Amino acid sequence: MLEYGHIFGKINKILDIEHNYNKRLITEMIYIKEQKNGINCKKDTEILNGSYFDILKEIFNDSN
Repeated sequence: MLEYGHIFGKINKILDIEHNYNKRLITEMIYIKEQKNGINCKKDTEILNGSYFDILKEIFNDSN
């Protein structure tokens, strides 16, 4: 942000609540992977199996 002069707006939004630590890590990885223009390098999401996204697409398509 400082190096390139980018300005970020305030984001005070809770995306999900999960009390189980391992489930919370998976949820966080999914949200990070779904970002199109995120600033996260996504290195901590490399262990997330792509099958999660196929399952989520099916769930969301069935609910619409």
